[in-house]
Amino acid sequence: EFQAEDGAGRVLVHAKSCWILINLESRKPLRLDRNLPPMDADREITWTFTTPDPLEGVDREMLFPVRRHDLDINRHANNAVFVQWALDAVEPSVADSLIPCRVDALFMTEAREGDLLLSRTQKVDDPEGSTFLHGIVNAETGRELSRVRSCWRGQDP
Repeated sequence: EFQAEDGAGRVLVHAKSCWILINLESRKPLRLDRNLPPMDADREITWTFTTPDPLEGVDREMLFPVRRHDLDINRHANNAVFVQWALDAVEPSVADSLIPCRVDALFMTEAREGDLLLSRTQKVDDPEGSTFLHGIVNAETGRELSRVRSCWRGQDP
């Protein structure tokens, strides 16, 4: 869990992340309690992640190649780049006037240098603002790699 505050103690950014271990041979998740030593936590972190729903339609899509600078140390596209691809596909009128205030992401499988990915976006009804579902899929195989849900609001003056 991460938080950044300004000089007056106002919260500027609050983020949580959840991690899993993967068996590199089988590509399947491992149970943490069986594969890590016991860990002491100074406090319990409340689970507030929302698993993004799959898209039911596509309002906009953009094609992105996975480039060398998108890769992490394991030569896979970095998870932060998946979020950027999702947000970049939001319609310009929203991206130019609002800012993302909440982003939930589900990473399902990796992308590698040279892959061509489609970032698909669907606007969903939300009485509190502009909300989008995103799907990142391999353009050649159609395989879904990631789902993202983004909520946007006006910028504070």
